[in-house]
Amino acid sequence: MTIGDRIKGVRGDLSREEFALKIGTDKSTVQRYEKDYNIPKGDILLRIHEEFGTDITWLLTGEGESPVGVDDQPFISEPGDINYRTIDNSFGTTVDALKEIFDSHDPALIDAVRANLSVFRLYARKDHQIEQQS
Repeated sequence: MTIGDRIKGVRGDLSREEFALKIGTDKSTVQRYEKDYNIPKGDILLRIHEEFGTDITWLLTGEGESPVGVDDQPFISEPGDINYRTIDNSFGTTVDALKEIFDSHDPALIDAVRANLSVFRLYARKDHQIEQQS
């Protein structure tokens, strides 16, 4: 199952246009995601998470908890492909999973991780600033 397949699964019965409105993009962009021409950047992944409660790790890698109603097939299924471990919420296993992604030398996955880390870092800083002001 590719990231495009997982996005289709999250979209479910919504039209591409309805789904696009919910995540703040347009239907042609959703189509490119679903056909695996593009990988969503961090802000879109975050909107999918917020709107549909989708685990971002699952969306990117197929590992972790899949949403209810989405067929949970392995992301890597060909013989000889990387055997990703199940990712839980602990820091150590997340770091291990990131190491495996970078060791895979898969440019699409690596670019997605890099792009999303910068977005997550930005949100973490905003949360820290809010806590400091409280």
